[in-house]
Amino acid sequence: MGMFLSLSGIINQPASEVTRSLTTYLSNKGGGLEKAELSSDHSNFCVVEESNGNTTVMYPYGFSEGMSVLNSYLLS
Repeated sequence: MGMFLSLSGIINQPASEVTRSLTTYLSNKGGGLEKAELSSDHSNFCVVEESNGNTTVMYPYGFSEGMSVLNSYLLS
């Protein structure tokens, strides 16, 4: 079929807040988020990077709930 890349760009939100929101969501779903040194060949990694007060998230393979998760948790 093909490969899909799932990204979110969050304006005016520091990486710490985005990470907190993702951690809360994943915890509520029985998952988690932890810092690790993984290669990009690993299928279960998420990249959170901040630049100039804006944050970009690259989600793991198969994760398709990105912006709906961040909207509901960052706005609460």
